[in-house]
Amino acid sequence: MLRFYHSFVVLLSVFMCSCSVVSYGQGSRSISINDVAGVSKNGNSYVVDCDVDLKGKTLTIPQSSKVVFKGGRIANGTVLFDKAQLEGDVCIDSDIQGTITNNEIKATWFGLQSGSKSKQTKKLQSIIDLFKSNVSSNSWEINPKNPEPTIIIPAGEYNVIGDVELRSYVTIKGAGRGSTILRGVTFKATKQYNITIEDLSLVGYVAATKNGSYNIDNTSHSSAFKLNDCARLIFKNVCIKNYDVAFDNYNTCLVDLYSCFVSSCNVCYMNDGKGHGYGGHAIRWYGGEMSDSKYGFVQKNGSGVLLNGATLEACKYGVNLIYPTSFSINSCYFEGNNYDIYGTIVHVNIENNYFTEYGKDDDGAYIYATPSIGFAVIQGNKFGETLPNAPHIMLEEKAVVYGNILIGQNDIIHGSRIPVSERLLPFISEKGSNVYQTYLPDAEKMLMGQTVVYKNPNTGEYYLITRSEEGELLFSPFYTKTNIEHKK
Repeated sequence: MLRFYHSFVVLLSVFMCSCSVVSYGQGSRSISINDVAGVSKNGNSYVVDCDVDLKGKTLTIPQSSKVVFKGGRIANGTVLFDKAQLEGDVCIDSDIQGTITNNEIKATWFGLQSGSKSKQTKKLQSIIDLFKSNVSSNSWEINPKNPEPTIIIPAGEYNVIGDVELRSYVTIKGAGRGSTILRGVTFKATKQYNITIEDLSLVGYVAATKNGSYNIDNTSHSSAFKLNDCARLIFKNVCIKNYDVAFDNYNTCLVDLYSCFVSSCNVCYMNDGKGHGYGGHAIRWYGGEMSDSKYGFVQKNGSGVLLNGATLEACKYGVNLIYPTSFSINSCYFEGNNYDIYGTIVHVNIENNYFTEYGKDDDGAYIYATPSIGFAVIQGNKFGETLPNAPHIMLEEKAVVYGNILIGQNDIIHGSRIPVSERLLPFISEKGSNVYQTYLPDAEKMLMGQTVVYKNPNTGEYYLITRSEEGELLFSPFYTKTNIEHKK
């Protein structure tokens, strides 16, 4: 009877296929999947249908093998891939190294855990590094051998606290903005290309201070994305909050952002174009919102920059331009910013936007040129409310004015006052239906220093009318470039 019992136990252990029993070899720290009990082999494929306990050792997968998971998992060690193909319900709760050939994987296959209090930084980095062989020697190559693999991060909240390096041609995709949340991560990349990030939220553990002492030239700050010398980047449906800088780009070009939302940061988007080469070219933001931050969109140098259909709200500086060579702001909605468009206005098109509700500063302006202004087109915009102490478009006292500025067909809701500082008027070319005031203003209702362009309905003459400190209306002839050409 005892002999029968021992025989039964042996048979039962065989049928249960306990894969925690492996043949390690004497003193070896590395094992081959061929030596793992219970992992079946079929040609160049290996089937894992029960748990494999590596007990701290490294499991080597032969080159170009296929590993199929059917209910089992590999845990407690390191798995070394060599261009492997993974299939099935993959479950590898171990360190991972090497490369795979999958075009789509789930981060949870490799132990990335939602809700875990432990840092997931190393885990996410090792998943991205599985595609390190995907980058050809020429990273600008359009068609690499293994085009654009995708890492899917399912819905959940992940503590990815620290730096994670992005790789060329790799897409990171969540389950939706607000569904997949990564906390405390800084995605970095240097000289990488063709990267896509979409459908996820990034939340910083260090909340932005948004105080007046913060300067955009600060180098010691937390960033959601820190990208240097990169190109061909796409961000779709990404939400970022509670960082010093959301997008912190240097000499990075060909960036497209679709429906991205940034809030509670010191800077929502910053790109330093370096002023030469390809740096800062073709930065395009479509839709989305920048709000509750000190700086909204900051562009240093660069050209071919476009803001289209975006909302900028409750920022001290909505758009901060620092010597741009070309910039277009189209169909955007500005509300509650101290200065909607701020800085050097050079080669800038500002068209078909809606401006309303200036910020907390009484001397705020919708468009405020600080060092200089010139070669600008400002037309088709709607200006919503009167500013108490400044015109819509104002100049800093020492700002340099040069070039022609086209202002036309703007809808000035509050009373047909041309929305510019007096020093700008000689540089303005008229176009379309700028409506000038055709009735004399009431001196008591005009602000001191306010300038109105008055057109005499009988003679057609234009005058500048300014209210003096004593409350008197001061008249002076007004000639625009168009007036002068008409006189000729």
